[in-house]
Amino acid sequence: EYVLSLAALFPEDLQREAAFWDRFYLWNLEHGAVGFHDLRRGFAPFMAQGVTEAFPHADTIDRYDVHYQVAEHPLLRAGQTLLDIGVGLGWTSIHFARSGYRVTAFDPSLGPVQAAKTYAIQEGLQIEYICAAMGYIQFQPGSFDNVTAFHSLHQVADLEADLFLAKIVEG
Repeated sequence: EYVLSLAALFPEDLQREAAFWDRFYLWNLEHGAVGFHDLRRGFAPFMAQGVTEAFPHADTIDRYDVHYQVAEHPLLRAGQTLLDIGVGLGWTSIHFARSGYRVTAFDPSLGPVQAAKTYAIQEGLQIEYICAAMGYIQFQPGSFDNVTAFHSLHQVADLEADLFLAKIVEG
């Protein structure tokens, strides 16, 4: 309810894909897999086999070390604002917000971004979540110091064209 949605603009194939990820992420949440919300809570990779526990804490830190490295990288630290593309349930945007960035995040799946927004509010974090997809949203040039996309660019139907368009819009 706290999320602006541009889903009505999506073509039918993108709406079907978004619906799939809605089902995937929300099923995981319903079954206790909260790691997609929060890296600190760990990921439960064997949910489908009935193992609902997340990895032990030490393994979780090792498994997600790249996220910590990216958040602390000097090139990102030079800026304050961050656009996070394809966020699902928000685990990357939550991590970046906790790391001190002002985060705007989007994903084409409405249910997961609504759940991410609710979780962020519960955690006391201000993150602007939008139901949108590359090629269906534009931001003013200079709106963000940083842009990240974890595990999401593979879902962009025409990545080359959308990245080219983003470059033109940027200036």
